Amino acid sequence: MSAIDDLKKNTSVPFEQARAMSPSVYTDPSFLNAELSQIFARDWFCVGRIDALNKPGDYLTLDLADQPILYYAIRLVHCVQCRMCADIECLHY
Repeated sequence: MSAIDDLKKNTSVPFEQARAMSPSVYTDPSFLNAELSQIFARDWFCVGRIDALNKPGDYLTLDLADQPILYYAIRLVHCVQCRMCADIECLHY
């Protein structure tokens, strides 16, 4: 049984009968690939707080799903850049 099948089976029972996730969800490469394509590639994720960038030139860097993220402040505009897609999302405050 694959990690995904095992997880589906566990989540289909009443809450009181559910058990912890199978260790395979942490080690199965196919489960990781499914997470990357079905979750991380489709949704927005909080990578930091706006108050961490108090002045122009402040920045944060991190890796999310093996992708480097650069979050920086320009004047009163905060920008997030994703290297994989080269998109820049700017939030005006």
